[in-house]
Amino acid sequence: LRALAMAEFRDANVKAAYDLVMSQHKGEYVANLTSVLIQDAPDAAALRERAVPYLATVAMLLPKATKEGLKSTLMQGIVWLYDHKRQDMKTLHQVLTYVPLFKQEYLEHKKKMKKYASNILNSLSNLVSFAGREAVEKVYAANDILGMVQPALASGSLEDNSVSAGLLTANLAGHLEDSSVNIYTCVEQIFGVIKACFTGGTYAGRGWNPKGATQALANVSISDANKSVIVDAGGIEYMLKILEFDWKRSRSYETNGATYFLESRGLAAKVLWNLSFKAELPDMARVERALAALEAEPGCPESVKQIVQGARFTFKQAAKKKAEPVVTAPAVPTPSQKSSGHVMISYNWKYQQAAFGVRDFLRKHGFTVWLDVEQMKASTLAAMAEAVEQSSVVLILFSQEYKESEACRTEGEYAYIQRKPIIPLKVQVDYRADGWLGALLGSKLYYACGENPTDPTFQTQLQEMKKELAAFAKSGNSSEPSSPSKGNDSEAARRAEAAERRVAELESKLQSGGGGGGGVSADQLEALKKHIDQKIEAATAAILAALKK
Repeated sequence: LRALAMAEFRDANVKAAYDLVMSQHKGEYVANLTSVLIQDAPDAAALRERAVPYLATVAMLLPKATKEGLKSTLMQGIVWLYDHKRQDMKTLHQVLTYVPLFKQEYLEHKKKMKKYASNILNSLSNLVSFAGREAVEKVYAANDILGMVQPALASGSLEDNSVSAGLLTANLAGHLEDSSVNIYTCVEQIFGVIKACFTGGTYAGRGWNPKGATQALANVSISDANKSVIVDAGGIEYMLKILEFDWKRSRSYETNGATYFLESRGLAAKVLWNLSFKAELPDMARVERALAALEAEPGCPESVKQIVQGARFTFKQAAKKKAEPVVTAPAVPTPSQKSSGHVMISYNWKYQQAAFGVRDFLRKHGFTVWLDVEQMKASTLAAMAEAVEQSSVVLILFSQEYKESEACRTEGEYAYIQRKPIIPLKVQVDYRADGWLGALLGSKLYYACGENPTDPTFQTQLQEMKKELAAFAKSGNSSEPSSPSKGNDSEAARRAEAAERRVAELESKLQSGGGGGGGVSADQLEALKKHIDQKIEAATAAILAALKK
C-alpha cells in the first residue's frame, strides 16, 4: 500500500487502495496510507480530500485496537491529515471533532500505554503550534485539555508524560499574563528537550528536534511575567547555542531539511527579541554575530529575516535607553519637531479590514494617514521608525494579537519612546489590555469601535475619536486645528475635555434608558468619571513639572 501510494499513478488508485483496506477493516493500513498523504507531492491536497471520508472509520477503529503501536498509528493518521502548510482550516475543523476521542484515549491509557499517551499530547501540541491557538483553543477549552494534562505536568516525572504535558501547556497557555499553570516546570521540560537536541540523545525516552521546543518557548516568552523565569533558567545562553549550533550534524537534518532548522534558529531569535523588552542581553557582540550568520544563510526564509531585523531594532533602542539619563518628571507626550502632521495607524494584520475602515474614515474627514501596506517600500523597520517619528499622533488598534506580537510591541513602545500622543481603538470586543500593552495605554480613554467597518458602532466611535484627534493632527475639514505651541498643560486639558464630552453623552444615554440598546452601565460611567479625575491629575502634574523646570 505504501508503494502504491508513493507511485506516480497513486492519485488514480488511492481510492481503490482505501476501499480495499477498508473492506478488510485493516485500520493500521488505512492510517499508514493517511500518513503518506502528508508528503509534499503535487497532488497531496487532492489525496487529503479523498482521505477525509475515511476519518470516521479510522476513529471507530481507534478504541478497538489493543496494540500500543497500532493505536499511535491510527491516532496520528487522523491528526496528520491537517495540512499546516496550506492552512487547511476545513480539514482542521474535521480533525478537531476527534479531540474528545483523543482525551478519552489519553485518560484511559496514560498509565499502561505511556508512549501512546505521549504521542497524543504531542499531536495535540503540534495542532496548537501549526494551526494557531485561536483555531483550537475553543475546542480545547470545551474539553478541558489544559486541565487534563496538569496532573502529569505537576508530577514532574518523565515517566508520567510530564515533558509532553509541558510542551502542550506552554503552547496553549504560556502566553497568558495571569495563567495559573506551572510555567517553571514547562520551562524546565523545554530546556531538557533542547539539551537532548544538542547531544543527539534522548529525553524522556525519545528523540527530539529543536523546532517544537523553541516554538513552545517563544510562546512562553510573550508574557512579561515569564521572562525572568526563562532568563533565570539560562534561556539566553540556550537560544544563542541554537543560533550558533551546526545543525547539519543532526541526525534528522536530511529528514527535516535545511528550512526546518533555519526556522528553528529564527524562533530562537524571536525568544531573544521578546526577552530584550524586559531583560538586558549580555555580550551583544556575540548576539549580533549569531543573527548576522543566520540572516546570511542561503535560503533563509523572509519571515526569519524579519524576525532578525525586528530583534536588532529593539536591541538598538534598548541600548539607547540605557545610555540616556534618567528622567524623573512625568512623561507627557509633546508634538515632535519632525512631525509632518500625519496620523499613523498601528495594528495587527488580523484586523487589517478595521485598519482600512479607520483609514477611509480619516481621509474622508481630511486627515493625512500613514498605513504600512501603502507607504512601506524600503526597509520595513526603517519605514516604521520614520512613520512614528514624523507622526502627529499614533492610533493603536489594540487586541490580544497586538499585545502578543513582537513587531506590534516594537512599534507601540517606539511611539511611547518618541513621546507621541497615543489614542487607543479597541478592535477586539472581548479583550482587556494587559501586560505591557495595559501599561502603555494606562488610563487612556479608548474607543470601542470593533473590527467591522460597516457596523454603525464603528462609525459612531470614530466620530467620537475624531474630536480628540483634532487636538493633535491637522485636518482639512476639522474645526479644531491642532495648536502645538500651547504646551503640555493645554494638551492634557484638551484630552480631558474630550473625555468630559464623552461622559456627558453617556449620561444622556443612561438617563434616556440607553437609546435603543446603546446605553452604558452605572459602573462604566463611574469608571469614565474616574478617568477624567486622572486626566486632571496628569495635567496638573505636567504644569507643575514645567514650572519647576
